[in-house]
Amino acid sequence: MENKLTAHSTITSEDMFAINNILNDYRNLSNAIEVILGMPEDIGIANNLYNHEQCSELQRKNNLVFLEDAKATSVQYIQQSFSFDTDYFLKDIDKFSNGYNESGFAGNKDEYALNKYIGELFNIIAINLNEILSNSSEFNHILSKYPSSEAQRLSLKFLEVFRLYAFKELSFIAYHIKSFNIALMYHDYAMQLYFSSSKSIFYDSADYFRKISSIQGVKAAKARWSDQRKYRQQKKKEYLKIKKDQGFKKNTDAANYIIENTNSEEELNYDYVYRLLCEATNGNFD
Repeated sequence: MENKLTAHSTITSEDMFAINNILNDYRNLSNAIEVILGMPEDIGIANNLYNHEQCSELQRKNNLVFLEDAKATSVQYIQQSFSFDTDYFLKDIDKFSNGYNESGFAGNKDEYALNKYIGELFNIIAINLNEILSNSSEFNHILSKYPSSEAQRLSLKFLEVFRLYAFKELSFIAYHIKSFNIALMYHDYAMQLYFSSSKSIFYDSADYFRKISSIQGVKAAKARWSDQRKYRQQKKKEYLKIKKDQGFKKNTDAANYIIENTNSEEELNYDYVYRLLCEATNGNFD
């Protein structure tokens, strides 16, 4: 006789046991993936890049403190640089879906489009990161707490450390928004950099980024985002002027007015208009 959970339930205790096993397997798999994406850990980076075990006690302490500071700065840069523009993505999802049928992609068309969009975003961040790191003076504050000899020792691998943490963070971001292909790709980049650095292979950043994306692809991506930025700047000024001309005090009222009264060939989205208004009101016209 079936052991019912309740008088009205059609799920047996055996069913619940199976369901719980599936959920546990999913949680275990998710945890395992996050552990993998979290590799290499700080101690591994210290060992590979700074011969941690052969360092003095003070140097070992400095290695780990320096890595923590570099990681925090790198993660902060990535988080500030990444912005998922839902309206833009949904508006152009057909464009991002182009090539799906010929790609051999394992997921569905929407997943393909998401990976393509995130990949394009990350390409721009990675290229910009390369340009920023070429002027390492911007990060001197991280090394300023150490004596000159220690600062010099730690700085020898600074660029590799910063990029490695940046790629790990990009990998985590992609994973949590379910862009799994891109998550694994950027974790691969981090691991390539990790092993290359440990073998003291010269790091040719220009060649490395050519492997990430073609020069033409980067130029095209930058051009598209440049156009999108100009469009947002124009709309922010336009919407803020309407708000002031109509005497609205609240952005919610102004957004509703714009939606209802603006003649436009494109269908306006309230959340998008409201967000641009809020940013413009706060003086952000980027």
